[in-house]
Amino acid sequence: MVLSAVAVLVALFLGGTPVGRAAVAEILRFAGVELRIGDPGPQPSGMPVPLPGERRVTLEQARGQVAFPISVPTELGDPHEVRVSDGGRVVSLLWPGVRLDEYDGTLEVVFRKELGPPWPEEVYLGPSQAQWIPARHGLTYLPRGGGTAPLRPRSAGPTLIWQSAQAGLRLEGVDDLQRALRIARSIR
Repeated sequence: MVLSAVAVLVALFLGGTPVGRAAVAEILRFAGVELRIGDPGPQPSGMPVPLPGERRVTLEQARGQVAFPISVPTELGDPHEVRVSDGGRVVSLLWPGVRLDEYDGTLEVVFRKELGPPWPEEVYLGPSQAQWIPARHGLTYLPRGGGTAPLRPRSAGPTLIWQSAQAGLRLEGVDDLQRALRIARSIR
C-alpha cells in the first residue's frame, strides 16, 4: 500500500509539474496522432514539405479516392483547395490560414506532434473526447507502412484533434478554442 502511494505521488510530480514534464516525456496516442509531451526542443523552420504523392483534386474526386467519409465544416463553407496524399491516406481541406486534415485514424499513427508547454487540453465535442493544442508545435508526417523515413518536421499552429467514426481529424490554424469547437461541431 505504501509503495503504491509513493508511486502515485512520484507520477503526479513527474506528470503534473513543469519540472516533472521536462524530465519525463509522455506519449499519448489519440485519433491517429502521437503526442510526445515533454521538452519539444527547437521549433522546426523552413517551408513545409508536401506529403507523399500530394496532389490537388476536387472534393468529389477526393471522396472517390479515400476509404473514409470526408466531412466539411459548414462554419467555413466550401474549401478553397482540396489535396489527397499518400495514396488516399490523407485528405487536406484548405481555407486561408486554416487546414483540416482527415485521415484513417483507427489503425496506425499518421502524425507525430512534439509538445512542450502549454500542455494539450482535453476537451469534448458532445460526448466525444478531443485534444486542444493551443500553441505552435512541431508536426511530423509518418508515411504509410512506416517503411520510409518520416518527413522533415514542420511548425504547426494551434490544433484541435478528434475522431469522427473511422476518420481522425486535425484542425490547424484556428487560435481560439471556442471557434475551433464551433467549426468541429459544424462538420457534415
